[in-house]
Amino acid sequence: MDDNSTIAFNQTDVAIIPYVYFSVPYKVLGTISLVIILSVGFIGNALVLPVIIFSPGMHTPTNCYLASLSASDLLVLLSTTTLMLKELYSPYGLWDLGTLTCRLSVCVQYLTVAVSALCICAFSVERWVGICFPIKAHYMCTVSRALRIIAGIWVFATLYNIPWMFIATTQVRQSTKGPFEVCTFKYKRSSYKTVYILDFILYYAIPLFITSILYAHISWNLFRISSKNNALPQAAGPVEYNSNTIMSPLSQQQIQMFRARNRTRSRKQVVKLLMAVVLLFASCWLPYRFVVVFNSFSEQGYHDLWFRMFARLMAFLNSAANPLVYNIMSRKFRRAFRRLLRCSRFRLQALRRGTHQE
Repeated sequence: MDDNSTIAFNQTDVAIIPYVYFSVPYKVLGTISLVIILSVGFIGNALVLPVIIFSPGMHTPTNCYLASLSASDLLVLLSTTTLMLKELYSPYGLWDLGTLTCRLSVCVQYLTVAVSALCICAFSVERWVGICFPIKAHYMCTVSRALRIIAGIWVFATLYNIPWMFIATTQVRQSTKGPFEVCTFKYKRSSYKTVYILDFILYYAIPLFITSILYAHISWNLFRISSKNNALPQAAGPVEYNSNTIMSPLSQQQIQMFRARNRTRSRKQVVKLLMAVVLLFASCWLPYRFVVVFNSFSEQGYHDLWFRMFARLMAFLNSAANPLVYNIMSRKFRRAFRRLLRCSRFRLQALRRGTHQE
């Protein structure tokens, strides 16, 4: 295992003590945490996808990126938490799932991390264009363009990480109880220093740097728009009109101000949601990224078991918490979730009635 490789922390140059099991407290804490994270994350992300796909009002460029992020989160949870659960109850370092599964697990873990980081960058740029350059947004911020960008993200991330399929492998180690296999890499950890640093820069440092600048500009722009809206004159009283009434310039201005404030309020809500997703990504992946950078420059490395589990659980938590953030910070998502659940319940009841009638 290596804190400087995959989420599973495999290694080749550190001796593995054969047939040593994790302690009971370690297994209990890890199992409870993983079951909660997997359950919450799987249900939440599995609901986000149909909510966005089957709700016409949710078909926006931003939500397309969030759907892609949910798909990536599902892959993270299914490809990592299940393996870690098995690992907790296996001898330390033992891999008995075959070479192909070893290679796939390593490649998928790197792939999903890359997709998540790139999707976060993409929806941040989309909101930046939509708010700061509203005229360009009419032809740049479209669902069709978002879908093409998402396809490009997945293709690029796959091509970038496909070499792990050839680097990861299984090796046979000897022990007092006979030979056993480990999932590891073909070369020593020091050979991958450049790869680890490049991965850290491309999929953590640069995305956070870009999004920080974009959201600072977005916040300043929204503040400026809000100040202009607040500077508009207030109505002296309620304005009544119908289709046959010619509104005064002041009443027209009041209606325009009301609409502008609603647009600004809606934009602020979306920006807060996306900023929360970015901050969650940054904080949850910080422990793992810290270990990656530290072990890239340290000869001995840092391999504390408890911190390793903490770093891995935090990374998994990021994938599980995103749907919760959507529901907490977006009324639109909450309404869409409720509609989906009601429709599912009604369809189930209709199916049951039809079955009984037959």
